[in-house]
Amino acid sequence: MIALLSTDIKFDSKPYIEVTDGAERLFNEEFKKYGFWAFSNEQFSEGLARLRETLPEGFKVRRIGMGGFVWTEKAQYVVDLSKEGKRAVAAKMDDPDFARGAFLYEMDNHEYFINHYQGDYDVCSCFAVKPLEYGDDKGYREYLTEAGYGDDVIRCYQQAMRQHFRGAEQNGWI
Repeated sequence: MIALLSTDIKFDSKPYIEVTDGAERLFNEEFKKYGFWAFSNEQFSEGLARLRETLPEGFKVRRIGMGGFVWTEKAQYVVDLSKEGKRAVAAKMDDPDFARGAFLYEMDNHEYFINHYQGDYDVCSCFAVKPLEYGDDKGYREYLTEAGYGDDVIRCYQQAMRQHFRGAEQNGWI
């Protein structure tokens, strides 16, 4: 999506999507080799059976996150891969065009306009390599500072937020 304001500020989310899609694709490929998702005993048994076909006899799995199970020997590798996308994004956030497009994409994706109480946390969490600590009294400034970003990135967030609200008004969401 490319939208221009009267000041010709760009909001192109394509570069952000390309970075995140590439990282997600790599994670999914590697996770499929070494792990599985299971939310029932049946899914757990099926996942173990699939891994038995390719992994050494006697392998063990460990839980990573909600419903994720991975071969113990590859657990750290898979966890590191899961963070690689956020690291790749964080490395590009000093480019204002990239940052604005990324923020606007996540604001639109997380229904920022209607998520008054947790919108900043949800959006800012997409850009934090380490988990952010939620706080009822915290806003985007605190979250982005906690994530290690400075004033320039915070300004990009503000610009994206204004653009998101413009879009909400234009689309009749308000």
